[in-house]
Amino acid sequence: MKNLLVRKSGNSRFVRDIDQNLYRSGGESTVFAGREMFLAPASMQLDWWQRHGGLLLAPDKLFVRLLTLHRLAFEAELEGKFGRADFFWQEVLAQLRRAWTRKAVWEAAHTAVGGGSPHGPESLRDRILAELFIDTHVAFVNGRLLRAASPAADDRAFVHLNYVRKLLEFQTLPPDEAAGLISPAVEAQISALETAGRWTNAIACATQHLAMNSGDTKMQDRLAMLHFRRAIDQLSDNANGNDLAEASRLGEAIESLDRAQKEDPDRTLIYDLLGQLCHLQSVRLANGGELSKALVAARKAQLYAPSLAAADETMSQLLEAMTQLKTQIQEVEKKLRASANTGLTEEGRRLQAEATRGFSALENYMKSSEPTRVATARRLAHARAIWRDVGFAPEIKPADEQALGLMDAVGQIYGSEPTGSKGLAAEFRKIAESEEAIAAIPPKLVADFVLKRRRENAGETSGTDADPSTAVAGQDQTAGAFVISAPEPETKSDGEPFWYWLFGTQDRGLRAVGGCAVVAFVAMLGVTALDIRGSHIRSSAYDGVVAAAAGGGEAAATKEAQRFHGAWSLRASDPREARIEELKREAIEAPNLKVRNTAVEQLKSALESGDQEAVLNAAERFLGAPPLQAVDERRDAVLDIYARAFSIWFAETADPLALPGKNHIDAYGKLVAGTQASGG
Repeated sequence: MKNLLVRKSGNSRFVRDIDQNLYRSGGESTVFAGREMFLAPASMQLDWWQRHGGLLLAPDKLFVRLLTLHRLAFEAELEGKFGRADFFWQEVLAQLRRAWTRKAVWEAAHTAVGGGSPHGPESLRDRILAELFIDTHVAFVNGRLLRAASPAADDRAFVHLNYVRKLLEFQTLPPDEAAGLISPAVEAQISALETAGRWTNAIACATQHLAMNSGDTKMQDRLAMLHFRRAIDQLSDNANGNDLAEASRLGEAIESLDRAQKEDPDRTLIYDLLGQLCHLQSVRLANGGELSKALVAARKAQLYAPSLAAADETMSQLLEAMTQLKTQIQEVEKKLRASANTGLTEEGRRLQAEATRGFSALENYMKSSEPTRVATARRLAHARAIWRDVGFAPEIKPADEQALGLMDAVGQIYGSEPTGSKGLAAEFRKIAESEEAIAAIPPKLVADFVLKRRRENAGETSGTDADPSTAVAGQDQTAGAFVISAPEPETKSDGEPFWYWLFGTQDRGLRAVGGCAVVAFVAMLGVTALDIRGSHIRSSAYDGVVAAAAGGGEAAATKEAQRFHGAWSLRASDPREARIEELKREAIEAPNLKVRNTAVEQLKSALESGDQEAVLNAAERFLGAPPLQAVDERRDAVLDIYARAFSIWFAETADPLALPGKNHIDAYGKLVAGTQASGG
């Protein structure tokens, strides 16, 4: 286990080191190292109401109650009363939110702690958050992770990890620092969820961590692997006719990784994972009888993972299978033409359709821009990976030509004859002389990288390459890290303390219901009759709205809706309310909608008969009855027909300005102008 969080002990800390004796020092509950500030000194005692209620507290009392709640949570955790502990941990968070921006609270705390406290109230606040609240949960996380090499997905460690996440929201740490603080525990949680097969939760955990630090490349690769492993885990050893369903599930994973690849094209791992998934999908599609789609998937596998030999073999088999299928279908069709009384079965027709599609899908894919995009992106990703591996700082971003030039140069000198650093450096200088893009790259840097890569590929290792953290098995991994081992959960007396719960911040709705239960029971007897009456009125009014909407009666629908809403009921909401609003809108729209529907039918008939006058009349009726609250999707088509018909009518009419023709001109100007003004 790697340390989750290391805090230097001694004079650099304001809060004393976190261990199980945090609140037991010298018989008093001191939490501040080297200070005379106790949890509840005589001048700051909390009475029963202040301790349990926590309402309308003075700033200094609010601070003391915050520490009191933390102590209660800490002691419950040590006793294995995890239900009680979680109640108090949540109360600590709630009290901290209440106090965080109240400057008076931290000024009072600063005064109470004395001159030895950190400079300024806000500095004291930040130190208490980090060194007391966060470090306490970190210590419990470390204790759990040391206890189990592979903790379960529901291990208590991850409960405390979630508390750390919430407390980090109060700080303004740089994203990489905040994420790095919890990354070992996050990795342990992801591994536990992965082992349990809870892929959705594991992916959510990785995604949440990336939200803290989007530049975490290791977590980006971890997330990609989770999508890949979930897809593999969902495959069966024997599809039993479910090949196409499994191909579809593989397609979902491919889409997720494809989005990740487009968002961050430099992650080389994603290309290999996509290649393997596309290969598996091509096999499932072929087994399901969709050879044309299988060919496309196989080609994608080759593009994403050119070194995947299985993809090449599969592509060869698919090409042969499609060629054979087309030949077989041609023979069958020849026999069918010779025998008029013979027909294809349903399976035969499916195979015939597949043979007809043939290689067209593959050819269309290859003609698209996607193959070139994938190949280019993959090559650039590997070039940039080599750039990073050579040893350039992450902030030094190479141009495409520079990264590609370096990759080509490394490939050339890797297989060259020189075996020493000087010889390899000389080989690189020769190449760089004619490649301006890489001329400024230090030759020794490239030579050392090639030597290292040669040793790695030959299976050689050196002491300098080993991870010092794993050099000695059993070496003390907890040095400098706070660790508290809590016992197994205690089942007895593990509930929330009643008075703290009653006046606390959790389950407010439940407390309100419990506090009013007796009053509500008595009151219910008196209002039941009113509720029955109100329910009857509502049912009657709802039926009235339905009837009015069907007949297009706007006034009646509105009246019945008002009667519905005016009827008293015990229910806070009625699922029919939304439907009533829809019915009211339908009632308002009904008259004009009826006109438009009739006009559309008349328009169709006029178009079939070629009667331009009738077309104009029908279109004018349609446009003259517009929707009041929406847009009729047929409007644009009617406008187009109207414009064409008007042009034909105007050209064919001897005197369009004479009545009744002028009426069409006036109507056209009004309706078209009105439509354009309303966004038509």
